[in-house]
Amino acid sequence: MQQETITVKVLENGSPVKSQSLWHRVFTKFCEDLVTSHRAQRARANVVFPGTDNPAMATIYTIEVEAPFGIDEPLRQLQAMPGVQFAHRASSRGPLPVAAR
Repeated sequence: MQQETITVKVLENGSPVKSQSLWHRVFTKFCEDLVTSHRAQRARANVVFPGTDNPAMATIYTIEVEAPFGIDEPLRQLQAMPGVQFAHRASSRGPLPVAAR
């Protein structure tokens, strides 16, 4: 099972907070559909900067997906979704180095 994160940026328009809650519902429904269709074992939509007034920041989301066949299909679906500016596989992060004492 692969767990990966997709970063999604939607087009900026309207009230950032209102748009943020609407888009979060859209992405939450998308995640539910992934799970109910058995394309993912788990999926969760997250608002990266909740409640911010900055439209550039209010339109960024992550979608965490644990899927048996990876995230290529869900990624393509998100990229084709109207209103989505871009969607891409998030960079993987390793552990932070421990500072020498």
